[in-house]
Amino acid sequence: MLNRTAVVVCLVCAVLVGYLLSGPSVRAQNVATGAPVSIFGGDDVTLQLERGTFLNEGVGTIRCRVTGIEGTWIKCGSGDAFGVDRTQKWVNLGYVIQVTKHEK
Repeated sequence: MLNRTAVVVCLVCAVLVGYLLSGPSVRAQNVATGAPVSIFGGDDVTLQLERGTFLNEGVGTIRCRVTGIEGTWIKCGSGDAFGVDRTQKWVNLGYVIQVTKHEK
């Protein structure tokens, strides 16, 4: 008859063998890691959005000056033109179809 320590050692070995024989961990595919490389703070860009992204506002494109980048989000500030709306908003690049960068 086996003693208690031998039973515990067999159980631990069985758990380790099961762990080693299990498959690789699950990973997400096609995860966006951040803003496109060509967008930097201070750039003047036009963002074309997917249809129905801003239903309440009826907006298909947004022209903004990039004031911040945080992961897949960019913070749009106002341009330097007179009479431009001075509000700032965060836009998720997951909903952006096309980015057009304007020359300074």
